[in-house]
Amino acid sequence: MKKWIALMLMTLLVVVGGAAMADDAAFDGVWIQFEEGFELMLPSDWLQVELTDEMEAAGVFYCAASADGKNTVQISWKELEADTSIDEVQAELAAAYPGAKQMVINGIATVAFTDKSNDVAGYAMLDSMKPGLYTFFMTPASDQSFKDTAASIAVSIRNMTQE
Repeated sequence: MKKWIALMLMTLLVVVGGAAMADDAAFDGVWIQFEEGFELMLPSDWLQVELTDEMEAAGVFYCAASADGKNTVQISWKELEADTSIDEVQAELAAAYPGAKQMVINGIATVAFTDKSNDVAGYAMLDSMKPGLYTFFMTPASDQSFKDTAASIAVSIRNMTQE
């Protein structure tokens, strides 16, 4: 029950406080911009991590970790059919991760999910430039001290082409 309440509160926080929280993050941060047309804010003491062959094979193109290495964010991209909708993404993720929910972050339709077996919180967003899906993975999802930071990172994600 406590986990469900925490998930609902986090969802409410993301939906209601998206844009405001990006400017009032739970940390002192820096904006990281990607040539793919989006940006996100990470804590200023985080470091970019070199990708392994396995990460690259899984579509991961960026990874950063906290200075102590306990917390990470990974970003992946995969190609989709041109007509794939966010509803289809949500249905597919919900089949694998019960409780996957749609929300909007800074005007971007998003599916939030938790992969409990791998201790990952994820946010999936359709690519606005070409048929594909960006997924932002944050670990560990079970780390209570990381939840505010992870939520701030998630709500900071924004499409630079819409500014």
